[in-house]
Amino acid sequence: MSAARRFSPDLAGRLAGAGLLAATGATHLELYLSGYRTIPTIGPLFLLQVVSAFLLAVAVAATTSWAVAAVAAGFAITTLGGYLLSMSVGLFGFEEVPTAAGAVAGVLDLTAFGVLAAVAVARAAAALRRRRGDTA
Repeated sequence: MSAARRFSPDLAGRLAGAGLLAATGATHLELYLSGYRTIPTIGPLFLLQVVSAFLLAVAVAATTSWAVAAVAAGFAITTLGGYLLSMSVGLFGFEEVPTAAGAVAGVLDLTAFGVLAAVAVARAAAALRRRRGDTA
């Protein structure tokens, strides 16, 4: 098998998505360790987000499942939604203030969503073509 065949656009997308999930998980870990762990409810949720991000990153990199990519995309966009909600009206009594780290995490989440959604759609389309017996 040629090197080009082994490193497909699908693999590149999965690795990019996994890397983005790991980056957002690392950003949230840094925030958790730098003080968010002391915030009631939000602290444990940050830790849950960190663990989930890294587990999903491994799953996305290790599988070709469209469903795993879709779940990871959903995770990324809901993480961004939680951040935006905490900035606008508050979340569990906590109101986020705009910071550079928050902006970086938001961009990472949005980018991860885009990449992982594209991977999920491409994998689902490929699975549908295989079921139909299409070769293209």
